[in-house]
Amino acid sequence: KNSDHQRSVEQLTLDFQSRLESLEEQKSLEARQKHELALSLRSVEERSRSDLAQLEAQRDQLELQCTALQGQLQAEQQKSVELSVSLGEAQHRMALEESQGGAAEALREAKVRELQERAQVAEE
Repeated sequence: KNSDHQRSVEQLTLDFQSRLESLEEQKSLEARQKHELALSLRSVEERSRSDLAQLEAQRDQLELQCTALQGQLQAEQQKSVELSVSLGEAQHRMALEESQGGAAEALREAKVRELQERAQVAEE
């Protein structure tokens, strides 16, 4: 009975030690995994900060380009307005010259007829 009891205690002790070793190994494994996860998390955070800084720099550059392009667009629109005004003025001048040119032509023709009539009167 005593030896059965002794064997039972020894077996329980062995089971306990085996279970304790298994738990210690599991604890060690979990500690390593936790450390690896912490390192991985730090790496991800650093990459995220780097990516964010890069994206912010790109955004700033694009905003500058956009501002420059808006300035160019405004300048081109101003040129277009100025060209439209110049075209309108030129068309107006041409119309005036044509109307004045037509009047001048009519005046010249009247003078030619007058001179022809005088010439005929002088011949008679």
